[in-house]
Amino acid sequence: MIDVAIGVILREGQVLITRRKEGVHLAGLWEFPGGKRDGEETIETCLFREIEEELGARIAIERLLWTKRHPYPDRTVILHAFLCRPLSDDLKPLAAQELRWVSPETLLSLPFPEANRPLLEALAAELTGESP
Repeated sequence: MIDVAIGVILREGQVLITRRKEGVHLAGLWEFPGGKRDGEETIETCLFREIEEELGARIAIERLLWTKRHPYPDRTVILHAFLCRPLSDDLKPLAAQELRWVSPETLLSLPFPEANRPLLEALAAELTGESP
């Protein structure tokens, strides 16, 4: 099993998403920044490291939003999604094809990995005040 930390980064009602580069697993799909936990690091330390590597930025974690196990044909991942806020506005797509700030309502209309679909629905409901 692979533990994955996800940063749901909010700024002024918008959510940061990144598009996966071509030539990688799930290329071209949108996702929240984050990545796999290395060795003995905590899932929170993993998220701080991944955001620094992917966006060249630091974040503050507000709270754990969601944890979900998802089986892919070749692997099983456990997704740990954290609600975060950026500590600066200087975010760069260092490990992604592009990044974009979008409204919570837009999330469900974009192509994301299947493992993210339940999170998208829960997040859109929480941030817009509507039930999924």
